[in-house]
Amino acid sequence: MFSYYAKLALLSLKRNPLLSSLMVGAIALGIGVSMTTLTLYYVMSSDPMPLKSARVFAVQLDSWSPDEPYYGRDGGAPPPQLTYRDAMALMGSDIPTHHATMMHRGFAVRTDNKDLRQEHKSGRATYAGFFPMFDVPFIYGAPWTQSQDEAAARVVVLSRATNDKLFGGRDSVGEVAYLDNEPFRVVGVIDTWQPMPLFYDLNNGAFTETEDLFVPFTVPISKEQGAHGSTNCWKP
Repeated sequence: MFSYYAKLALLSLKRNPLLSSLMVGAIALGIGVSMTTLTLYYVMSSDPMPLKSARVFAVQLDSWSPDEPYYGRDGGAPPPQLTYRDAMALMGSDIPTHHATMMHRGFAVRTDNKDLRQEHKSGRATYAGFFPMFDVPFIYGAPWTQSQDEAAARVVVLSRATNDKLFGGRDSVGEVAYLDNEPFRVVGVIDTWQPMPLFYDLNNGAFTETEDLFVPFTVPISKEQGAHGSTNCWKP
């Protein structure tokens, strides 16, 4: 039967090559668009942390003026970001098992290796609770400690790709990397980790890549540095 229908198809193709090609192209385009749509739907609706997602919460507070609601929304959702004061007050709570305030940062990164040029890397300033809360996998070392959070210690956790670039993929725990020309000691290297969507920071891009490095949140705060990324204000 297959050979019979194949012969009919060839005869039809020879008889009306233009029309047959257009029909084949239309069917192929329809299949391609359908599969692309289904794939996007699957990725965008997936649960990046199914074993723990029901116990992880992103806190939102309505910190805007009653005279100036968030983007004019009357009774709508509160802003996706917290003020610094609110975030610090929440960090003082003993209710959660793990908690982490965070912000996106960028750094100029280099090592003592003169053969490597200084490069700009994306970073995340956060607390030590970030890593166990989100089950971030490590290949070398471990997260920094709570005492290092409190001391604004110059320590850094590298991504696998960044470690490959800076230290040739070896165990770099104890090595020194310079972030904005300031020495930071490497305490850990995480394995390839790309949640989809990027659930811990939907505000700066739900489908962006994970950061190249992580540092204690208290480091940029001690230096009075702001965040890189979205900043919303209701008052100048």
